[in-house]
Amino acid sequence: MSFCYAKRTLRPIIAAIFLSSLCLMTAALGQVDEKVHRAPDLGGGVVWLDQGAPVPHHISGYRGHVVLVDFWEYTCINCIRDFTVIKRWYSKYHQYGFDVIGVHYGEFNIGFKVSNVRDAAQRFRLPWAVVADQEGSAWKAYASQGWPNRYLIDAKGQIVMRIFGEGNNGVMEAKIRDLLAAEHPEVMKIDLIRTTTNSGRSAEALRRRLTWASYMGAARSRIWAAITRVMCQISCRSTRLRMAE
Repeated sequence: MSFCYAKRTLRPIIAAIFLSSLCLMTAALGQVDEKVHRAPDLGGGVVWLDQGAPVPHHISGYRGHVVLVDFWEYTCINCIRDFTVIKRWYSKYHQYGFDVIGVHYGEFNIGFKVSNVRDAAQRFRLPWAVVADQEGSAWKAYASQGWPNRYLIDAKGQIVMRIFGEGNNGVMEAKIRDLLAAEHPEVMKIDLIRTTTNSGRSAEALRRRLTWASYMGAARSRIWAAITRVMCQISCRSTRLRMAE
């Protein structure tokens, strides 16, 4: 049995902070992978946290539907930001056969307590099926490497798109619409993106307000968030590799 840990010397800590910062900012770009392959089942080490109407507990039970498998972690700010986007997709397309399975795989020990995952799902008001991946069986089956990590499965049970990290939401939504349109062509009449914010200002107007200073401020926030996460990892031995037992 092995654990992820950092040596208590300054050089490895600085290197870890630097690399983590780069990874965090790169993940925000949303890396797209469109290799098509069969979607694996989630494995026997998961706990389904049924919160509403009964749902299938195997990927094969979703045949005929378009499914988004979303790997998340309830302390991950990137995942929390992503919920807004996925909730919008779910509200727009669920009636046409679009489903979401939120697979929670913990980064720290607290993330492997089922009650904590259930509380987090309720706190974030996730309307879709939620799975607690207690033994890493789903994480390993999907070869996930971080959070957020989204896999889009077509009606035949094939993974047709994967996006690692935030971003490229327009690409993902366009693919969702294309898959649903085979049986429900009316989805193409739904607005592809939201054109206004809650305050009524257009998205384009907000984009024009983005200055270089605000961009650098956002980058600095990501770096400090990365430093915090790395220092937590240094002080806590990760349980991420417990599936190797």
